[in-house]
Amino acid sequence: DHCVTGVQTCALPISVSIGNNHIRDFGPDGIAQTRAHLDAHGVAYTGDPTDAANRAAPLMVNGVPITLI
Repeated sequence: DHCVTGVQTCALPISVSIGNNHIRDFGPDGIAQTRAHLDAHGVAYTGDPTDAANRAAPLMVNGVPITLI
């Protein structure tokens, strides 16, 4: 909670990428918990390896697509 809460205090629109080399470290349950935690705090995310549409979706910041390579 403290990481998400800390990010929210900056009062900027927040989108994060969960597509990285550690997202599978705690298996499917870890991915599901990460998604649930971000959803519960209203943090948008992309890069979900279990969702083909989300996995390739750009981050949207103030309506501007940002693609991570």
